[in-house]
Amino acid sequence: MTISNREAGYTIAEMLVSLLIFGMISAMMISGVAMGKRVWERTDAGNEAAEQVAGAQLLLRQRLEHVYPVTIFEAMPPTTDFDGESTTMIFTAPPRAAQSPSALRHYKLWLSPQGDVLLSSVSTVASNPIVADENLVLLSGVQAMDIAYFGPDSGGVPGWQLRWVKQQQLPKLLRVHIAFEPADRRTWPDLLVRPRTTTDSQCVFNPANGRCRGRI
Repeated sequence: MTISNREAGYTIAEMLVSLLIFGMISAMMISGVAMGKRVWERTDAGNEAAEQVAGAQLLLRQRLEHVYPVTIFEAMPPTTDFDGESTTMIFTAPPRAAQSPSALRHYKLWLSPQGDVLLSSVSTVASNPIVADENLVLLSGVQAMDIAYFGPDSGGVPGWQLRWVKQQQLPKLLRVHIAFEPADRRTWPDLLVRPRTTTDSQCVFNPANGRCRGRI
């Protein structure tokens, strides 16, 4: 029995249709892989951004919880070595674990004109205690930073204050609010910190140098 050419194989039209279908399937597979890669990259970027915010909050919380209320006798009554403004906060606290053991450090939390949240510090026993020897960039691309202080106002009424300067004790609570650029997908939950100590109870005045005994 003779087999016709039609029964012996595919026609050119059938081969073209098969190739077209195969090409469409391949294109869909490649598109799916590319889409999955983009989703993975966005997820990875989101996780990295969240880790940056969490790391900055952890470092700040550790420093602010251990703010040391150093007593200053430059005026009467004595005040605490703590200057708090709405955009800047200067305080004294123990060094980070990587710098221990060492003396207390003067810290400055501030927002640079370039949008970097910086935590600058210098040792309290440094030869030049004005110039910071460490400038940590906690976050970049920040639009605004607002700091508030909870405690009594000049009339003795407790509430949130935008300024805490030359007070006899530390505020009861500290709040740090950060806003990112509108297109930035990062979020900053307001950081609320309660200092563990608000009064320098261990200070014994030394009239010879106007400082606490046993403290440089």
